[in-house]
Amino acid sequence: MCTLRSLDTINTGDRWKCSVSINTQATFSNEITVIITVGRLAPSIMWYLDNRTPSDYSDDVDITGNSMSSTMADGTTSSIKLTLTTNDHNTRIYCNVSNGYGQIMSNMTPKINVFIYPARPTLMYNKASVISVIRNSSMTVECISSGNPMPSILWTLLNGSVISSSYISLTDATGNNQEQIVCRATSFMDPTNGFRVPVENTTVLTEKLLLRRQHLLFKLVQRIPKLNILR
Repeated sequence: MCTLRSLDTINTGDRWKCSVSINTQATFSNEITVIITVGRLAPSIMWYLDNRTPSDYSDDVDITGNSMSSTMADGTTSSIKLTLTTNDHNTRIYCNVSNGYGQIMSNMTPKINVFIYPARPTLMYNKASVISVIRNSSMTVECISSGNPMPSILWTLLNGSVISSSYISLTDATGNNQEQIVCRATSFMDPTNGFRVPVENTTVLTEKLLLRRQHLLFKLVQRIPKLNILR
């Protein structure tokens, strides 16, 4: 009988013989090939956010602390819950699995699209707050907002008509020489795990007509913005 020493996985593929001495003459056994197997250990799962550098994993953020894992027999299930900010927009999330013999990366690395509510609309006319124009002429005011997805701009006039444009041309005020015009920034958010949510933010433009030496003054008054989640 031949006794083998302790073996490890690095000995897989080794070829062995043993011998006995009979009357000072060595007699060899048949050759055997060593195959080492290990028990199936339950893997551990680590979660990461890729820092917008798909080819470089050294700067990825370990977010495993936000995950929960459960193990049954030799299988592990892990889930993660995150509160995302604008800084996480366009990052990718993935997980690595290991049972002590190297890591395996998930075959999907979804990109995170963080929705951002429309910003308060800003009214622009050469950055002026009071604008002087010749009577019976007009001026053009621009309404700007940002968000993700990019909001659409609508102007609502005093008579209820709606203009779908970032720009609006203003002429003489009507009625009692004062008119309010609403700039509305609207977008639609479509989360993966929910229903479409329309949201908006508004700014009010007050147009005042003042007669001073045959000139027309428009005063832009931006009221406190209102953010609405439309139902």
